[in-house]
Amino acid sequence: MNEEETKLNHITQHYKKRAALINDGLSKYWNRYKKQTKSIESNYQNQLKSLENLKKSLLEKAFSGRLS
Repeated sequence: MNEEETKLNHITQHYKKRAALINDGLSKYWNRYKKQTKSIESNYQNQLKSLENLKKSLLEKAFSGRLS
């Protein structure tokens, strides 16, 4: 291997390592994003269920004359 090939090999290895670090960082960010999104979605679904239960309760009270 001549000097030019050695330099090229060194540069290539350097950028492969940097690309791996960037990929790892993006992967961690993506996983954190997915986890937060699932949490938000779960909270939203729970709130929808609570609102639906409140709606049912109010309608039952209204039609049974217990709502004043």
